[in-house]
Amino acid sequence: MPPWLRRNSIAFRTTAAILLACYLPACTGWRTQSAAPEQVMTTKQPERVRITRQDGSRMELLQPVIEADSVTGRDAGASGPDSLKPRVAVALADIRTVELHQTKVAETLLLVGAAGLLIAVVIAYESEPLFSFKGNGQNSCPVVYAWNGHDWQLQSGTFAGAVARGVARTDVTAMPQAVAGDGELRLQVRNELKESDYLDAISVLAVDHPPGVAIAPDAAGRLHAIGALMPARGAQDFAGRDVASQLAAPDDRSWESTLQPRDTAGSAALADGVELVFSRPPGVRAAQLVVDARNTSWVPFVLERTLATHSRAAGAWYDSLLASTSAAQQYRTAVVREAGLRVLIRKGSGWVAQGVVLDPGPEITKRQVVAVDLTGVDGPVAQVRLESAPSFWMIDYVGMSYDVEPPLAVQALAPAAALTPDGRSVLSLVGAADGRAWSFEQGEQAELRFPVPPLLPGMARSYLVRTTGWYTIHVPDRGDDDFASLQRVIREPGAVARLSTTALNDALRLARAPH
Repeated sequence: MPPWLRRNSIAFRTTAAILLACYLPACTGWRTQSAAPEQVMTTKQPERVRITRQDGSRMELLQPVIEADSVTGRDAGASGPDSLKPRVAVALADIRTVELHQTKVAETLLLVGAAGLLIAVVIAYESEPLFSFKGNGQNSCPVVYAWNGHDWQLQSGTFAGAVARGVARTDVTAMPQAVAGDGELRLQVRNELKESDYLDAISVLAVDHPPGVAIAPDAAGRLHAIGALMPARGAQDFAGRDVASQLAAPDDRSWESTLQPRDTAGSAALADGVELVFSRPPGVRAAQLVVDARNTSWVPFVLERTLATHSRAAGAWYDSLLASTSAAQQYRTAVVREAGLRVLIRKGSGWVAQGVVLDPGPEITKRQVVAVDLTGVDGPVAQVRLESAPSFWMIDYVGMSYDVEPPLAVQALAPAAALTPDGRSVLSLVGAADGRAWSFEQGEQAELRFPVPPLLPGMARSYLVRTTGWYTIHVPDRGDDDFASLQRVIREPGAVARLSTTALNDALRLARAPH
């Protein structure tokens, strides 16, 4: 291992002290309750519930209680500290299902032990913690909410990984819960973290399409009409686990990497993922692979720790991304290479790359499409492989569509208004990608209104949000000023995966050591 990588590996061990904070979401899951809502609240006294209304809309409540004929609690989707989130009420008669957020005890106990021991290691090596643990530990970029007629629903963490102006990114995300009312669509863009966010442009894509199809983007932001979807007939992850049932439906039962030690000396251990087998109709030469996934919360911490380790060189690095087209392209390539979910298909005796699912951030599961070329695939099945760095992804659903895409009618809608809560207009800053971005800090937000055209006769409509911008992570000024080492982290294939896996190995080793 080269000296610069060894030095960064040691620094990354301190990152594992926050393993508990960033991995608990991956060790928990929602479980639907069979009892009536009032019985669930009374007997289990949950701290958090997710409610599905009769119309299919969802919301999460903190500290829920029964009051008269309603369930009341604090709106988990609202910004700000939990204690200041507004209280809302949902009528019992309007509740279809109630879900509790339950923990996978074995994995959580392992992580609790790892985090506790590693915090002690940090205290031994550092005079103060490297991270303050403020914020919810899950977001890494601006977030977009849509009004669904009842409340605000999180739709997107946007332009993930665009950590400087020189690598501003355009992001397209489906908004399945966005509902137009009174001829307009309402969105909110919020900064919920300790960072500076820059929104250069935002628009809504109103897509009219035949009923029975869904709309989703690919990595380039191109829109695809998805017909009938076929789940995999078999699926196994790299650890040998049968995961077909986990990936058969979009139900939040996500696949994620097994928590196990990995040999960082070899390249094989620096990738993890799943292999799936799909039935293939005779003569079909093209298909659409549909993936519903999100990043784990470990990913933004790896990025933040990398920048914090070289915090005194970060400013010069940001400047280089703006000044040098080649430096910016190197970074974009590294993000796709190190954090993207690679898609390959089996042809003959080898795997052939088909495309990539871009890192969507950890905020919410997003749907992306990868076009698959079946030319050269023999037999009645298609074998697909999804892979990335260990513990970087949570995959909820994978399906294949062999339908021919119908034509779409796409209208790009510009905002008619963009107001902050104090009435300040930022419309002139977010109407076009011209570099004149709206800059907003933690706790700031704006509401945007988009006039909606009439629906074409006989068609259904889907909405997507298209954003362009970047953000800057606030890291403590206590790292080194080794600009060359920071550059090598970005340039060297597998370096980020190796640093991340080293940190996870340390956490597991300490968790299993005699206490």
